[in-house]
Amino acid sequence: MPEEISAFLNKKTLCPACGEETVQKRLQSRFYSPAEQESDQHVVRWNWTDPRFEGIKPQYYQIMHCPICYYTDLATDYETPSNDPKFNGIKKLYQILKSDRKEFLKKLSPYIFVHPMTFESAMNAHLAALYVQQIPEEKEYKNLTKLGRLYLRTGWLWREKNPSSKSGSSSVLQDIERSLSELEKPFHETQERMENLSNWLFRRIKSFNLSPQEEAAHPYQLVLKELRSDFNLARQTLGKLSHLLELDASGNLASAKEDNTYAGFQSYFDFLAEMMKAWSGIPLNEKECLTMASRYFTDSYFTELNFDEVEKVLAMSSLIVDLHLRLKDYDSALKAISSVYKAGMDGKMALQKEMREKKRENRLSEKDQMTIESKISRIEHVIQKTSERRNEIKNLKLESFLPQIQSLLSKGNENPELKLQESGIPEDVIETYLNEKNDEAEKSIPEKRSLFSLFGRK
Repeated sequence: MPEEISAFLNKKTLCPACGEETVQKRLQSRFYSPAEQESDQHVVRWNWTDPRFEGIKPQYYQIMHCPICYYTDLATDYETPSNDPKFNGIKKLYQILKSDRKEFLKKLSPYIFVHPMTFESAMNAHLAALYVQQIPEEKEYKNLTKLGRLYLRTGWLWREKNPSSKSGSSSVLQDIERSLSELEKPFHETQERMENLSNWLFRRIKSFNLSPQEEAAHPYQLVLKELRSDFNLARQTLGKLSHLLELDASGNLASAKEDNTYAGFQSYFDFLAEMMKAWSGIPLNEKECLTMASRYFTDSYFTELNFDEVEKVLAMSSLIVDLHLRLKDYDSALKAISSVYKAGMDGKMALQKEMREKKRENRLSEKDQMTIESKISRIEHVIQKTSERRNEIKNLKLESFLPQIQSLLSKGNENPELKLQESGIPEDVIETYLNEKNDEAEKSIPEKRSLFSLFGRK
């Protein structure tokens, strides 16, 4: 009797952190491939070579977890840690990590990789991997690109759990969402500032050469702990409100009481709220994940990429902009585009200067000239694409304000620019709007002139 084909392999794998061998369940990549992707690379449909496997979610099986020491990582880096240039540093920090710092992983471990995989077990695995990658206190020791990828993948999981249904949402729900987003944005910015403050305080405490016990009891640590506690409570409350809003928009708010119990809690969200006591940085929804992903991808962009790699530059910058647009943060998207444009122009000018200096000193060979000109050409391609994307974003930002603008000007106004300024419409939106109106007016002028010419009039 032929053996039944399975999409999975039980593979004995050594933990890269503790060296212990465990059996890891791996989904065989030969059975599936992406069929349809969203603009941020999220796969929404898969091609399967065997229709029996179509119910499997490949995105759930991208993480490996050691149940012995709790180390967790992307499967590719878990199996081949040399792929990660920051692995050795993180491994050393992980191995000397105090037991209280592993409390989050210890509590989460029993709920990881329950087969068949569920949304909750996949999310727990991603959160564990994020926690491990966040262990380094200082940014230069973090793998910024990997953190961006992990936050992005975690955001995809939240998106699949709570698919957008805004088109059917009432205007009241849309107003609530808009107000909530305005309130959440400064919290995200404050979280980044708190991380920076923590890093500087950590450095200051280390400079005192204290014992571990003295460090833990230092006044800076105590005040910072109190500040984090108050901030996290507010953030958790906002996260709960956002969660309830998603349930309301999907029509599941009234029924989401007893059907969604998890691990003894009323819901999976309540389970995560409890886990926040061990790790306050848990991303509670897609929006928080995309915010963190854009932050780490931006840091990676300016520290790890160069304009010789045009394809990578375009792909990364496009992804960063897309994440800002998904968050409806048009100002950050425009800022990102401007940074890319400036970096491109600086790179181009530096290459032109290098070519002039070499030519003046008779050191410019034909090969050198061809190489530099090729680099300049690739940078110019990036700059051109950047300019096109900038115009696209400006138009999207205008579209978001258009209903408000049309309402303000519906009764007519002799000075629309002044009216919009007094109503708080951003200057760049007013400029884009007026430019479009001027373009529309100018397009009609040649038509009028051509009619006049038929009658010999000017």
